[in-house]
Amino acid sequence: MKFYVKLLDNYFDRPLVYDFIFCILLVVGFFLKRNFLGLTCASGYFDNIFSNIISTMVSFAGFIITALTVIVTVKSSLKIRDISEAKNGLELLLTSRNYKKIVSVFKYAVIELILGLLLMYLVWIPYFLIPYYIFLLTISIGVFVIMITIFRTVYVFFNIIFLEFAVEESEEKD
Repeated sequence: MKFYVKLLDNYFDRPLVYDFIFCILLVVGFFLKRNFLGLTCASGYFDNIFSNIISTMVSFAGFIITALTVIVTVKSSLKIRDISEAKNGLELLLTSRNYKKIVSVFKYAVIELILGLLLMYLVWIPYFLIPYYIFLLTISIGVFVIMITIFRTVYVFFNIIFLEFAVEESEEKD
């Protein structure tokens, strides 16, 4: 369990670096194996797939920005108190040292989605000049960016929710 937590801590400290490394590995692997994949797709589908991935990225970035705004607003409305004086899990979380890490997880998720959007648009603009396998690679990277940002933010959300339940349970025992 310690290895898992340490691995996630390192990942959450530098998510853009690790995701960039994975995307480079994805690109290299794709180019090494592209002749063996035999992937084909009608060019009309690329336009639809690209627009769906871009719409998903924009929607999810808006959701993350909204969640980040709510967290920052709640934090600003709390009176500064000691961690031992926290009345519920949310106050405990927002007055602890983990608050900055939570904000950085959301911040990096938005940055990564924006960078993914830029990549998607840059490949989508010269639509007829780029070979199909570049489109497939870009679609793969776009889907990866969406999945990994969903994983990070949902993981943090669930930990916040479970912290609230853990504090309530410990208060009931006392």
